Amino acid sequence: MKTELKKSKNSIINTFACHDMLSKGEIVEKTGFSPALVSTMMNELENEGIVYKTHFGASSGGRRPMMYRLGDNLFHCAAYKITTGGISLSIINIHGDILASATYIEKIDDESSLSFSFDVVTQKIKKEEAEKFALVKAVAITLPGIMDNGNTTVSLSVPLCLKSFSFDHLVRKTFGKELPIKLFKDSDSQILAEYRYGTEKAENMAYVFVDDGIGFSMIQNGRLLTSDKCSMELGHTVISVDGEMCRCGRRGCAATILGGRPAARRYADRKNGAVDPQILTYSSVIENANNGEDVAKSVMEEQEKILSILVINVINLFAPSVVVIGGAISKYIGLSEMIQEKVDNLSLNNSTDRAKVSVSHLDMSFSLRSMAGELCKECFFTN
Repeated sequence: MKTELKKSKNSIINTFACHDMLSKGEIVEKTGFSPALVSTMMNELENEGIVYKTHFGASSGGRRPMMYRLGDNLFHCAAYKITTGGISLSIINIHGDILASATYIEKIDDESSLSFSFDVVTQKIKKEEAEKFALVKAVAITLPGIMDNGNTTVSLSVPLCLKSFSFDHLVRKTFGKELPIKLFKDSDSQILAEYRYGTEKAENMAYVFVDDGIGFSMIQNGRLLTSDKCSMELGHTVISVDGEMCRCGRRGCAATILGGRPAARRYADRKNGAVDPQILTYSSVIENANNGEDVAKSVMEEQEKILSILVINVINLFAPSVVVIGGAISKYIGLSEMIQEKVDNLSLNNSTDRAKVSVSHLDMSFSLRSMAGELCKECFFTN
């Protein structure tokens, strides 16, 4: 009998996995349990601090129903975003609310600099938000590179100069205990954000990220497409066999002609050395193009053409119904319309099945919240 009651409680708790708030009536509808059983279980869950009353919901003709929500402190996730320019950390609760955040700006280009920065930003949160930090039950980490989805190892990250790097020891050292860890390549966390919070989302969608590097991720049939030690490195697909040497050691990768560094070099060349490509940012080139500067416009027109080729290749390979463009390049005015025109004319999809191209409007916080949501499903609701 106790086992059956526990299963009933778990079933009720799991109805909240896709709903922030529910009434008893909605729980009855979703679980198939009797109103009496749901009422009894909800009273027990409320006494245990697992759910709490929030407010009276809208009436459907009778009395206004009381709405319930899961307890705020049931599950906290530490979500890290690691880039070549530093690390950000947020503590996020079961509802996706960001409770505390910290950032440490530092160049990260090897294991030592990553470990140091990881420790600094973690200790900052631990000191300033000790109570929230103590409630962390899982760790999510997003960074550029190829992840080994079977464990907590980065197989290769060219931007961060990492190879076969495990986060186990680092997390154990900074948190002082063993915690579940899940790694996400940067574009994976971003496509999850688009799928959860974006204005253009679909069960089959692609995300192409262009900034200082190129990222690519897919959601197929509502699930993130992953494969152990395969990160679908769109930026390292060769599109010019006699092209420039790439940081990965091969020639002609897309990343040698698309993104912040190639754009800065082309802009500086056409300015006859009047600007330093080492300090010129992608965002600056894009802003100048948006303001009508001829040199910047010529550079960004080239960038758009190269990106269009990659997007069309993605559509021909995976047939997504939506392609979202993220990163600095998404701020280039008119980008989605320009790429959409080429997609309509050149992709293999027929006229009734053309992919829609849009640009991302979400900031980093949505990626962190999406990662926390994935860990919440795995570590809380499944248990």
